[in-house]
Amino acid sequence: MNQSIANIIRLSISFYLIIGVISTCFSQSSSNVGQKVQNLISWTKTHPENNLNQAKDSLEKAKEISINHPYSHALALSEYLLFIIRKTGDFDVSAEILEELAQLSSKTSDPRIKSIYHFSKGNFYIHEDANRSKAMKEYKRALKILEDNNLAPDYNLLNNSAIAEMYANNIDEALKLFKRAETVYLKNPKKGDDNFQTTLRMNKGVAYIHLEKLDSAELYLREAVDVSKKTLLAEDDFMALVFLGVFLQETEAYDQAVATLEKARLIINSVKGRFNDKALLFEGISDAYQKIQKVELALEMKKLEIIYRDSLHQSGIIEKAFALDYLSEIKSLKQQKKIDDLSDKLKEQSLRTIISIIVSILILVIILSLFLYYRLNKRRQLNQIKAENERLEKERIKQEAELQLFRNEEKLISANIELSTNKTELSDLKYRLKSHLDQSFDPEFDDLKKYLNQIKASEKRNEQLKYIDHVLTYSNNEFYKKIKDVSSSITEDQIRLATLIRLNLTSDEISSIFNISSSSLMTKRYRLRKKLNLDRNKSLNEFIKQL
Repeated sequence: MNQSIANIIRLSISFYLIIGVISTCFSQSSSNVGQKVQNLISWTKTHPENNLNQAKDSLEKAKEISINHPYSHALALSEYLLFIIRKTGDFDVSAEILEELAQLSSKTSDPRIKSIYHFSKGNFYIHEDANRSKAMKEYKRALKILEDNNLAPDYNLLNNSAIAEMYANNIDEALKLFKRAETVYLKNPKKGDDNFQTTLRMNKGVAYIHLEKLDSAELYLREAVDVSKKTLLAEDDFMALVFLGVFLQETEAYDQAVATLEKARLIINSVKGRFNDKALLFEGISDAYQKIQKVELALEMKKLEIIYRDSLHQSGIIEKAFALDYLSEIKSLKQQKKIDDLSDKLKEQSLRTIISIIVSILILVIILSLFLYYRLNKRRQLNQIKAENERLEKERIKQEAELQLFRNEEKLISANIELSTNKTELSDLKYRLKSHLDQSFDPEFDDLKKYLNQIKASEKRNEQLKYIDHVLTYSNNEFYKKIKDVSSSITEDQIRLATLIRLNLTSDEISSIFNISSSSLMTKRYRLRKKLNLDRNKSLNEFIKQL
């Protein structure tokens, strides 16, 4: 008995030792894979710009070796997507990689992987300003997932989340996040991320422009140019010079703006993609040449700006990003449809089997009955069959007539609906549909709700534009006279902008009404300040409200 107990104890100890060894080996294997993936990613970030194929192969290798390690695989996919966007600009390939990340995220409960997915989705949408508002939402979502699980975010996520706050006009919160990002970076900078300091300074400069602290903005933008020279990356130099050059042009330092933007122009061919930023470069340099009376050069730069904007439009990036919003839902619906079809086929097959058995039994009974009672019931059965056939024929004719009548009624109803539909009925229909959707919590109606909200936003924007035109038409009103007294050369478009500012509309709302980007709105504001002869330290909003 004691010997048996001793054997059991020895077996138990051996079992736990084996489990411990397997666990240790697995842990070391995961650690080794993670380190290899990180090494490949770091090499890709530091590779020469003329060696893109080897960099792409390295990221493909990182994907391959991490296929059984979800977190490392998510990191590899995220870096691969960022590489494709920045170095090749292939939006379709990026969408495929993002789909892989989406599938990986849906199969795990690891918050780090889900955060990586939303961060990568934000990077996807921010490419060439494909969908800036969605990008900002994705960055915020990625940060919230980590914070809700008490996980520390890295500096890239903090930086992009700060940009999201900045474009939501939460400038103070954005500056706090920029500071956190810098602190995290200085503690543990990743190999190949030397350009982060350049990016951070450019973003801080933009934040101070929003605060109208132009001296601080210029300081950070010039620091960005200086720091970019140390990274030896053409893209860093290009972006830093463009940001500074456009700033100088907007602050009327035209000679300095031309000199800075011309430096950016010299390296433009070394930068892949970025059509939007290249168009911004030529827009700024064209305006600067025009101000210093070099009209021919200004016209030449304006033509180049149009070429890059056309290139961006022809690539269809914005349309593809919009279509991607519905891709996952469409796939989900297709998957559900396949499941439903398969279920229906199984039910139909089962029903057919049951019917076949029942019919077989009935046929056997009928055959036996006919065999026993054939002579006695032959005539009666024949008469019954004939009567049944006549009844079925009448029933068929009746059903066909009813079906034809139903079709005619449908056509009549459709015709009546088409004739009776008018603008008032459509408005009532939209109102009732929206009321119904507001009471529904079915996620399948979310896209329809968004579409109705877009229609409502469009109608609201049209009403705002009509109101502004009404204000401008009746030019005898007091505000119109006062702003004309301040500057007699002010344009109608600038008066519209002043009217919207006076109505306390946010920057996003004004951008939506004019259908322009935030950077273009900033340009309009600077030009309005110039027309109104405002000092740097004087707020444009406060000046207009005091009129």
